[in-house]
Amino acid sequence: IVTMDERGSIESFSPGAAQMFGYAPEEVIGRNVSMLVPSPESGRIDGHLARLAAAGGSGVVGTGREVRGRRKDGSPVHLHLSVIEARSGPQRLFMGILRDVTEHARAAAQLVETQSRLQAILDHTEAVIYAKDLEGRYMLINRRYEKLFATTQEAMRGRTDHDQFPKATADAFAANDRAVLASGPIQFEESVPQADGIHTYVSTKFPLLDAGGRPVAVCGISTDITDRKRAELDLQRAKDDAESATRAKTEFLANMSHEIRTPMNAVIGMTALLLDTHLDAEQREYS
Repeated sequence: IVTMDERGSIESFSPGAAQMFGYAPEEVIGRNVSMLVPSPESGRIDGHLARLAAAGGSGVVGTGREVRGRRKDGSPVHLHLSVIEARSGPQRLFMGILRDVTEHARAAAQLVETQSRLQAILDHTEAVIYAKDLEGRYMLINRRYEKLFATTQEAMRGRTDHDQFPKATADAFAANDRAVLASGPIQFEESVPQADGIHTYVSTKFPLLDAGGRPVAVCGISTDITDRKRAELDLQRAKDDAESATRAKTEFLANMSHEIRTPMNAVIGMTALLLDTHLDAEQREYS
């Protein structure tokens, strides 16, 4: 706790404040509170005090604010500040109640950094990646999603598939999401309309769980397999065409064999009859 007058002159400095900032009380009492604040914040102390003074009355006049402080050794300290107005006779005083939240601030900064790194990883993959809450509202999309569907992360946050896709497509997505929440990870083939036509995606969807194991969102990783599906169809068509050609060839040969065999049988029969008759040497040679 640090108590100061309207001009910012420190009147009292609690043992907790001494431990927090590294100053002994006698080093700070009578000096301006700006010594506890890093630049450029220290230059704005007078303005803050003037606003507090203008608020008038008594009681809590400033709450829930996070500020930066400066220790005696010059190192920064993140603080949660509440200000209470108090009076000592005719003198008007402000009591600053400070709580060290440096570790909390550091953890928050690390979380932001981790999220930034994760987003960078998501943004540099060719797969479409997204997360939706239990109501189907988008929480996150990656850059590939933004590019393919001409949108942005900010625009999609809070929207649903029904805001982005035709009803039939959105209904299919929602049904798949419900199946994942009920059963766990599932892989689907999903058809998605895009600017150049319908694309086919293989989508691996899975629930995101909280610390208690309860699902809080559905995450999806979708890979475009349109070219592969087209190649498979082309291969199947080629196979069907080849099989059809083979059948036609077999039928043709069978028909030709029949057509050739019928007159040949007659020729062979006539030759046999001729050989049973009286023939001279030359006729027999040609028979």
